Amino acid sequence: MAFPRILLTALLLSSALHLPTPTRAQTDPMAPKRALNLARDTAIRINGGLSNYRPGRCMYRGIANNPCLAQRDASGFIFHFPGGQPGWQESGTPPTQVTVLRVSPDGRTITQTIHNGSLTHPATPGLQR
Repeated sequence: MAFPRILLTALLLSSALHLPTPTRAQTDPMAPKRALNLARDTAIRINGGLSNYRPGRCMYRGIANNPCLAQRDASGFIFHFPGGQPGWQESGTPPTQVTVLRVSPDGRTITQTIHNGSLTHPATPGLQR
């Protein structure tokens, strides 16, 4: 009789505390937008600011069907996007570099800079965005 009572008490307490779980982090509706903004702003910062660098237009779009979102799973988000000197896309010139960043599932932390530099990186053949 004591075990069911302890189990019931534990279940009630855990639901009352609303402890964050990985599932809740994945269902946070703001996480994808935060992740996109963080990735874009990080790329701008690590490449010398807006006076030196502009990420591809995809990083200014919404997250739905965004071609720069390469992966989204329990480990977070991976953004893979082109960049270059200010005006590169407007003038029709190709990007001069690519940035690939992994962002935490909650969209609040860059967990890995996979690549930031030349388009000749093995993970980026034929990138045309």
